[in-house]
Amino acid sequence: MRKLKILFSMALVLATMVLCMVPSFAATSNKDKVYTALVKEGLSSAAACGVMANIEKESNFNPSAGSTSGAYGLCQWTGARRSNLFSFCKNNGYSSNSVEGQVAFLMHELRGAYSGVLNSLKSVANSADGAYNAGYRFCYDFERPANKGSRSSQRGSVARSSYWPTYKTRDEEIKKAEEEAKKKAEEEAKKQQVIDLVKVFDHYGIVTEFITTTK
Repeated sequence: MRKLKILFSMALVLATMVLCMVPSFAATSNKDKVYTALVKEGLSSAAACGVMANIEKESNFNPSAGSTSGAYGLCQWTGARRSNLFSFCKNNGYSSNSVEGQVAFLMHELRGAYSGVLNSLKSVANSADGAYNAGYRFCYDFERPANKGSRSSQRGSVARSSYWPTYKTRDEEIKKAEEEAKKKAEEEAKKQQVIDLVKVFDHYGIVTEFITTTK
């Protein structure tokens, strides 16, 4: 019985130490949040880079960005589409000024009225040229700014030269991070089982009795 008391007393100490050693992580940038959300929605790195080049020009990744014309959000939605953004976020449990909610709404549009744009994004090669094509097509067919021909070329170039070098391998990093997060969750569950078991023994005086009698 003495060995059993020692075992669970040590388990309590070790579990507490391990929990205190869990690292904290800094919040990711809005750029990274957008990229991660787009890739999780099934876009390639090149396609995501094309969308991001447009978001940079539209709002500089500020989900609360507005304009004198009434445009709002990452993609500067206007009119009925702006109203649809707010309704979508409210009905699906998102904050309307969150990156997550706005990317979810963007994908909602791409799967609906703008399915042709989504098909274009999914058809580009996962390469620097693919990033250019994605940036061009998203601007030309989705954002549709004034002088869209020249602006589409500019945004395609930004996707290829600025975003692709940074994010071309990020989808692999995301998958690795997801696997590590899953592993961590499993480890945390095991730790919690140990702590719960220790609490049971402590409730019946097994651990506390050992601590008291050894003082």
